[in-house]
Amino acid sequence: GNPEYKNIGVNYDNNFLKKRLNLNSSYNFNNNSNSNERQSYNKQILPEDKNRPNIKSQETKNNSTSESESKNHSFRSQVKFRIDSTQNLDVQLNAGKSNGRNANTSERYTTNNDTIKTNDFKEKNSSTSNGDNADFRLNYRKRLNRDGRSFNIQVNGDISQSTSNTLVNSTTNYYKNNKDSVVHITQDRT
Repeated sequence: GNPEYKNIGVNYDNNFLKKRLNLNSSYNFNNNSNSNERQSYNKQILPEDKNRPNIKSQETKNNSTSESESKNHSFRSQVKFRIDSTQNLDVQLNAGKSNGRNANTSERYTTNNDTIKTNDFKEKNSSTSNGDNADFRLNYRKRLNRDGRSFNIQVNGDISQSTSNTLVNSTTNYYKNNKDSVVHITQDRT
């Protein structure tokens, strides 16, 4: 395989108004990817069979590839404001965006006695996905004059959406007595 990982982030934190207001924000981006190739060969020596007297061995060759990649953005911001000695306001916003893709191919060939093709198979798969999300939180707190008592108001909200699409295309050919038989499948899923 060939995995790769990239990540970058920034953070900002500062106090204002004689430390009564604090702002903390961050942004992060990461990109992950991977690619693989695989080949295999299998030869099977078959026992004698009077129904198939000329078939002594069966060989299968497989080739496959896969690639994947994902990208993610995330943002976070928080503001804390001390209005006075009895009141605090806390506001937080988070957001994110993600994208992904995958692609796979596969080929398989089967022969008898190294030369007589019995079947072959080819398939391609691909998929994509996208997602967005955001959430908001506001918290207001007022300490009351009585010991240990306070008044709180909290407001939350979030929104998210995602989409994905998958495409599958495969073909299988069967061979018997020099005649072809084909099975072809195409699927599209959203």
